[in-house]
Amino acid sequence: MSRQVWKFPLGTMSVLSVPASAQAVLVAIDPATDQPAIWLEVDQDLPKVERIFGIYGTGHSIEGNGGFPSPLHVGSVVQTPFVWHVYELRTAP
Repeated sequence: MSRQVWKFPLGTMSVLSVPASAQAVLVAIDPATDQPAIWLEVDQDLPKVERIFGIYGTGHSIEGNGGFPSPLHVGSVVQTPFVWHVYELRTAP
């Protein structure tokens, strides 16, 4: 078992190739790029799957957005003047 923390930039919708067991440890503005990013703890020895993450602004619809019916909140980040909310999109459309 080889656990590490990996950083991934986030766009409006991001497909990440990571183990199914990967856990979010931080959602923040990446100081290197000034853009939202997610840090995941992963076991690099496990097989990877595609996991989809989406960013939603405060006041924007989450339920059913993009055909994903059951998003799971993983964190929020402030990028003045905005607050972005990051969800894992559980079911492909």
